[in-house]
Amino acid sequence: MTRIFLFFVMTATLMADLKLPPEFEPIARLALSAPPEFAADGLLRLLESGKVADRDTFLDLAQQAFDLAASAHFRVPMRVTPTVQADTRPGALAKAYALNLDTVSLQSRAVLAILPTDRVRARQMFLSMAKPELPPLTCEDALVYDVSAFYQALGAVARSGFTAKERAKDDHVAFLLDYVAQVHASAQIAPMAAVLNSAGLAPSQKDLLAVRLNGQIETISGDFRSFSASLNEIGRSSAIAPDISPSFKKYVDRNQRGACGEPSADQFWKSESAQRLMGGARKLRFGEPAIRVLSDAERGTPEWRQQLADFEKEMTEWSAGSEKSEADYYHQKSIVYEALVELIPPGPDRDSALQAFISFINGSAMQAQNPVEWFMPVAAMLQRVRNTNNGEPSKMLAALETSSSPVLSLYAALERALPMAVPSWATAGVKSF
Repeated sequence: MTRIFLFFVMTATLMADLKLPPEFEPIARLALSAPPEFAADGLLRLLESGKVADRDTFLDLAQQAFDLAASAHFRVPMRVTPTVQADTRPGALAKAYALNLDTVSLQSRAVLAILPTDRVRARQMFLSMAKPELPPLTCEDALVYDVSAFYQALGAVARSGFTAKERAKDDHVAFLLDYVAQVHASAQIAPMAAVLNSAGLAPSQKDLLAVRLNGQIETISGDFRSFSASLNEIGRSSAIAPDISPSFKKYVDRNQRGACGEPSADQFWKSESAQRLMGGARKLRFGEPAIRVLSDAERGTPEWRQQLADFEKEMTEWSAGSEKSEADYYHQKSIVYEALVELIPPGPDRDSALQAFISFINGSAMQAQNPVEWFMPVAAMLQRVRNTNNGEPSKMLAALETSSSPVLSLYAALERALPMAVPSWATAGVKSF
């Protein structure tokens, strides 16, 4: 009770000092009640709207978002290797990472947000960021590091965060040299090389930094998964000139030893319960025999609605115990709900399915175990209803607003004020049902 009281006192104190557009004040309050990565994202979206005119308020919110991001569940961005399929746990995790709610991405956004307003503070903020920790991956890892956001912020600070007098003294070059010296993993090579191409360097400065970078490349070894995932990006980097660089050739020779195959990833829809539900969902979409997508009229008949009722009853009996993990169950069931909300014509049946989805999300243990992975199906569902004819996104927002989750309430408010950009993957994969 004491912690809750202190939270409300701190929030009230902070809000009293802020000068926000009236429509942003409730969003800021909601953000400050959400877990750190969602709070940081919410505040940053307010700043990125261009509607926060008061300079002190802008800088205070940016600092608050930066500080909150340090406690995000995901620390460093990751992406899936090309051969891993979407309907797997690594595929689902990659979609969660694509929301960019990790510490590195959020703090980099905060730096970029304030750089045009206060370059000194932006530079200090960037210098205070923890360097991305990239422990070596194994052959079993299906996700690889993607630290491009960190290096985009680094390049922006090097380009715009120094005065003309400081640049005349090559302070920005010394700044970059420090970060070049910290390149120790394959995932850092191409992003660091991109910085050298974008930092507004004189040819002699760029050559100096490229030579140092090539020297660092020679020291990197021991992680074939990251090496193989980054090789094409490195090869495209003109700062490294791989076709003539002895350092690059040594790096390739050293790291291609001990090659491993593609990571294994268990497919969804393997249990008896999951396969039965997948078959039922396809029947609702295509009929039986499955020849074509059923029309809206065909999906409004009493027979189809009875099939839907039987299917939803079976869904309520589907439990996590029939799947390999709570996460596998959560993602599969969320995908089925996405398909249902898209399939069911507007009306009470769709409203009921949408409410069932929100109740399922609210009650999932995934919310505590991995908050960003938990939130990913909500972002996907929101994009789904936007892109479906008569998808009724307003009803989705109303369902989020009436949920018991501060995160869902926050994103409903953000969506009404500032429509959310959701990755393109959110519209892929369900129509196979």
